[in-house]
Amino acid sequence: MNYSTFMERLAQCGNLSEERKLLLRGRAPDIVIEERVHLLEPGSVCRYIYFIKEGLFRTYKLRDERDETTNFVGANDFMTSMDSFFNRSFSTEGLICENRATVIRLSYHDWMAMCQEDPDFMEISLNITVNYLVSQYEQSYIYRTGNTAQKVAQLCQIYPGILNKVAQKHIASYFGVTEQTISTIITQMK
Repeated sequence: MNYSTFMERLAQCGNLSEERKLLLRGRAPDIVIEERVHLLEPGSVCRYIYFIKEGLFRTYKLRDERDETTNFVGANDFMTSMDSFFNRSFSTEGLICENRATVIRLSYHDWMAMCQEDPDFMEISLNITVNYLVSQYEQSYIYRTGNTAQKVAQLCQIYPGILNKVAQKHIASYFGVTEQTISTIITQMK
């Protein structure tokens, strides 16, 4: 997957001039992230927004010193800790790579400079945020109304191969069920 996928995704969110595309290339490098690398630890300020070219990430919060999965993020998605990144606050969540990934990384300062310099990029930024909120709302509806088997099926549809990339305990944590329940559902799915 090349840089054009990133540019196409941005173009879906608004107008992006050739000049702005060149500037982005200079400010947003490709980074390879190895499995189990934390991009953000709870209690830190999130300094980057990422576009995932390939790979799978998991967001989590620490509760009673246990890691509780809050979301998964995969290829062609933007990823950051929204509150921490945009409000420059300490994050309550962590971001961890679940399998080797390639991302495009843009710093907060570069993101904000581009928003201030270019109204079109500000529109892109707003549309990325709106798309994220709509996606979260749609996903939450399924997770609120479906049974656990339907939720797992939906997760597999959104992130093909997730059952081979993420430990069952993290999927169980995400849905608030036991590891045994997830294991039974996965067995029935096969």
